[in-house]
Order: sequence, then C-alpha cells, then structure tokens
Amino acid sequence: MHLAEIDATGPFAHLALIAVAAASLLVAAGTGERLLRWANLLRDAPDEERFLFGLGLGLGLVSLTTLGLGLAGALHRGLFLLFASVLAVPGGANAVRWAVVAGRRARAFLREAPADERVVAVLCLVFALPALLLSGFPPLDYDDLEYHLGAPTRYLEEGRISFWPTVVYAAFPLNSEMWTLAGMVVAGSAWKGALFGKAVNAWLCLALAGGTAALGRRFLSRSAGLYAAAFLLCCVETGIYPLRNYVEPYLALQSLLALHAFLGFVLGAPPASAAPGPPAPLSGLRALVVAALATGFAIGCKYPAVLFLLCPLGLGLLFHAYAAPLSRTLRSGLLHALLYAALALLPALPWLARNAVDTGNPVYPLLGGPLGGRDWSAEQEARFREAHRPRGTLLDCASGLAAAAYEPPFRLSLLLVAFLPFLACTRPWPPALRWLGAYTALGVALWWLFTHRIDRFLYPLFPAFALLSAAGLTAAAVRLRVLRAGALLLLCFYVVVYGVQLASPYLPVALGLSSVSETLSKQLPGFAALRDLPASVPTTGRVLLVGEDRTFYCPRTSLAATVFDRNPLVVALDEGRGPEALRAVLRGAGVTHVYVGWSEVERLNATYTFRWGDAGARKPGFWSLRSRDEFLARTAGVLERVRDWQVWEPVPADGGGEASLEGWWGELYRVK
Repeated sequence: MHLAEIDATGPFAHLALIAVAAASLLVAAGTGERLLRWANLLRDAPDEERFLFGLGLGLGLVSLTTLGLGLAGALHRGLFLLFASVLAVPGGANAVRWAVVAGRRARAFLREAPADERVVAVLCLVFALPALLLSGFPPLDYDDLEYHLGAPTRYLEEGRISFWPTVVYAAFPLNSEMWTLAGMVVAGSAWKGALFGKAVNAWLCLALAGGTAALGRRFLSRSAGLYAAAFLLCCVETGIYPLRNYVEPYLALQSLLALHAFLGFVLGAPPASAAPGPPAPLSGLRALVVAALATGFAIGCKYPAVLFLLCPLGLGLLFHAYAAPLSRTLRSGLLHALLYAALALLPALPWLARNAVDTGNPVYPLLGGPLGGRDWSAEQEARFREAHRPRGTLLDCASGLAAAAYEPPFRLSLLLVAFLPFLACTRPWPPALRWLGAYTALGVALWWLFTHRIDRFLYPLFPAFALLSAAGLTAAAVRLRVLRAGALLLLCFYVVVYGVQLASPYLPVALGLSSVSETLSKQLPGFAALRDLPASVPTTGRVLLVGEDRTFYCPRTSLAATVFDRNPLVVALDEGRGPEALRAVLRGAGVTHVYVGWSEVERLNATYTFRWGDAGARKPGFWSLRSRDEFLARTAGVLERVRDWQVWEPVPADGGGEASLEGWWGELYRVK
C-alpha cells in the first residue's frame, strides 16, 4: 500500500471509478442475460427482470472466473482485460438497448404515474447520489481492513489466491471480494481496487432497490414496489454499505433474485390486474433453476445464505407441494426441493472444493468439531463458537432495534415496519403476501435461534420487510388517503437524516476537499503508527503484527493473525521456550521487525478474550487477562523476557526515546 497514492486520488478519479463500476456491471448483466436466454430460462421477460437476473448471473460468473484465475496463479492484468473484452461483446449491445428502454420507460412514467409515485421516484434518485459519492471515502471498518480488503490485497501481492492460515475469515467464500480483487488486478493498485469495490457496492445497493421495485410490481402492484424501494433506500444500513466493502449488497441482491424466481415457481403468472404488463414468463422449472443459481451464488458469498435462503425456500417447496391440488404430490415437492438444493450447491462448489483441498474441511472453519480440518485446533473451535453463539435476551434485542430506529443515525428505518399493521386491511391476504410474510417470519426466527444476532445478518430480509410495509401502506391508503401524505413526509425526513447524519462527515473527503490521510489519522486508530513504519522498516523488510490484524494500510509486507488464530510469535513462545527457537521462527518467516499494537490487544482482550502465550509458564498454554493493569504487567513482562534474550530491540519513537506503552498506540521492535 503506497500512502502517497491515497492522497493523489482526487474526486475526478473517483467519478471515473464510479463510471467504470457501472460499465462493468452493465457488461456483466448483458452477458448473464444472453446466457439465460440461450438456456431458454427467461424467454420474453420484461426488460427490468431480464436485466436483474442477468446481473445476478453475471456477478457470479465474474466472481468464479476471478477465483479460477487466482487459484491458477494467473492474476495478470492482460488476462483480466481479455476476459472483460470478451464479455463486452454481448454485454455492450444489451447495455445500449437497456439505456434506450429506460429512457422511454421514464418518460412514460412521468406522464402516467400519480403525483405521489413521481415524488417517491425523485426521492429515490436523491438517495442514489450520496450513495455513489460516499463510495469514494477511504475504508475504515475493521472487517474491511482485516479481510474484505486484506485478503484481496494479499492475493494481489502474491499473484495468486492462496490459503491464509492466520486469517481465518479469508477461508470463507469470497464471491463479493472477487470483484474488488479484479479491480485491484486491472488497476494494478490495492487502493484503486478498493475504491472500485466500494463503487460496485454502491451500484448494487441501487440495483437491490430496483429489484425490490420489480418484485413488488410483478406480484403486488407498481405502487407497492416503488414505495418498498424507497423504504429500503432510506434505511441508513443501505447508505452505510457504499462506505464499506461488505458483502451484504451482493448477498441481498442474490437473495432477492432467488426469492423472486421462487415466487414465480410457486405462484406462476399473476393476474394482469396485480401486475401491469405481460404475464410473468419466469415460472415452472425454469424459475426453479434460476432460483437455485441465485441461491448458489449467495452461498458462495456468505454461509448464512444456507440458513436464510436455502432452508426457507427448500421448506417452501415442500409446503407448496403439500398444499397444492391433488394432481401434485408430496413426492414431486421432494424432488423439486432436492433439485433446487443440488443446483444451488453447484455455484458454491468451487469455494467448498478450495477449502477441502487447503484444510480438509469444505466449510472451514465451521463444523470444526465433527469435520476437523488442518490449522484449526479444539481451542480455536471453542473460542470461535463462543464468539458466534446466540447472545442477549429478547428484551436486549428489542431495545437494540428500537435504539437503531429512534436514535441518530437512525440505522434502521421505521418505514420498514411502520405500515405492517395496516396489512389487516387486505384480508384475505393474496398468495404473494402470504409467501412474503412466511419467508420473513421464518428468516427472523432463524436469525434469532442460530446466529449471534448482529443486524447486518438481517439485511437480506430488508427487501421483504419493505415490501410488506409498502403493501400495508397501499392497501390502507385506499381508505385513508392521509397515509400516503404521512409516508411521503417520513421519506422526506429520512432524506434529511441521510444527508445530515451520514453524508456530511464524509462528503468533503469524497469530493476531495480534505486530505484522505489526515482523515484516516483522525478516525482510524493505529493508522498513524502504521503510516510511520516506512521510516523505520526498509523496503525489503517484513513486519510481524501482534494484536493488530488490519493489514490493508500497512505499507510494508506483513504477517498478522486474527484473534481466533495463533500469531507466529505466540506459537514460538509456546513451543520454542527459548531465544534460539524464537529467533529461528522469526528468521524462517523472513521477519525483520515486530509491531505490537498495545491498545488493540487490550481492546481485543476485552471483547474477544485475546490470549497471549505465557513464556514464563512451565507448560504450553494460554491465559486470559481481566484488567488493563494485569494486561500491561504480564504482557510487558513477556516482552521484557524476550528483550533479555536479545532477540530484538525497541525502535525509538520520533522523540528519540523509547515509546510509552500508554502514550503511543503501538511499539516497534527490530529483530537482531
């Protein structure tokens, strides 16, 4: 990571990256749509659905192609440009046609749509602009710097995708991160690739809103779909993702496409009154195949898709056969469910095979107990399971969600649930609403029972929440017209919230009005210490990070370990028990310097029970620290013993004296 490059990337360069990201997604969508039509899976679907399902397939194909090239050690710019030019032939023509159709549809909408729908459409556009601009803000999130960006950066440096034994999260499926890696390879820069990945995330958030509107239009009404898209966009969770390289936009879009195709299978073509335009062509077994492909790409993005997508839709297929007319039997439903599950595993299979080869466990590190796996101990398994178990009471969860909805920055929009009570006005519920309600309720139950209950795990369910809330609004507004006015006022309120609470701190940086590196120094603890490493570490040096595992901004080649992995230094202290063994381990890894992030180790100890190998113990083992004083005393004692071994020496701080443990974020040592 060259820090000079960060400040050299101005606003115009970022606008160019936004345009390149848009063009890349259009080309991918065009290619995916051609393949779906070639396989006779779309037929004469409306253009918006052809674009969305083509985008879903195109996203997955680019991710898997990048994975294949990376595993083959072929992360070369020329190969990626050749691949892009091959896709551009079918994709480019479709992109031009879609632009013409979109312009025609927009003019017709402005002429024919009711006034409130036109206002909602304008508000959606207002939401879109900040999301795109905010993607130019430098990454700050912990998970981004640790593995969403850390892993692609490492692969770029090595020229191949390899197993990273000290960063367990890099072993998870990385379909979303493959787009960032592709951007890094083409740009020849980890920094520009990261911004490209964030721009892709911003466009995917907008595509998710468009997919929500398309699903609502197909199975509910155009008004419900449009309001649902606005409800989703004005949720600050959606606004946050352009700031991060998180996987949720990719995961949520594939989940929405799978749900859309599933509804096409179980409902068939809805009546024309419910969905203006041609009947839904995506039905029957074609819909089931498309749903399975989208599910597989979602699983290849994040394992929770098995819980929140594969299981609910598989159960839905069984229930559909059970509740269907006598001409359909439970046996056919079982066959459909098995076909769906088998096809869904195909797109995820490359990631499972990669883990099986690297670790012996296809879902490493999950199921480490029954499946085992190399580089994963029983102690690590216990710690990982403890950190990811369900926690908190129902009251804790309710209060947390309420705080997220009522307190700035209003991360969860009230509009996602505000109009749910008005669904009582639509008795009896139409089939689409019943399926959406069942899918949402089951998803929330699975989230509560089987996850550690973080809000972003719920994000793929947000479109369903938005559609249910919008359906309640449109149903009740027939009798209570004041509800539409209230909804528009709430939408306008969230526009203000979006601008003031979220955009204002970041827009000066995104627009190039302030220095990126200065902003990082103020907002990212530890950045200044990592930034100063080049002054003390030669270009050929290698730094071992202890405690700190956010490697993205580290300007020198580094080794790091997450809180769940054993740091090479800890391994040496536990197993070597002597200066020569420690020196051999460090030299064998090419380590010239050791950086200890004191405050970060202390924070990890408080949140994840960070453990440090006790070099003074008679037997190898770990212990946890309960207080700051104990932490500093014991850890400093371990390092003092290492100093006595004369394996390394502290590098003086800027003032010439030795850095204070409490006064500096970290301390740098030079290996002798």
